[in-house]
Amino acid sequence: MTPHHLIGEILCDMGYLNRGQLVEGRRIQMSKPEVYLGEHLVNMGFITIQQLNEGLQKQLKEDRRGP
Repeated sequence: MTPHHLIGEILCDMGYLNRGQLVEGRRIQMSKPEVYLGEHLVNMGFITIQQLNEGLQKQLKEDRRGP
C-alpha cells in the first residue's frame, strides 16, 4: 500500500502555496468538507487551476511511486 501524499503539502513544496494559505484553506474546508481542498485554494485565489493540476499530477506520480 502506498502512502497518500497530501495536495496541500505538495503545493507548498512546489512553492505555489505558503503555510499560512494552507492553514486558511484547511480551515475553510472544515466548514465545507464536501469541496476538495484544491478547489477551495483556487476559489480563494491562492493558486491557479494550472498550479493545482500540476500539484495533482505530482501527487499521482508520488502515490504510484510510494515512499
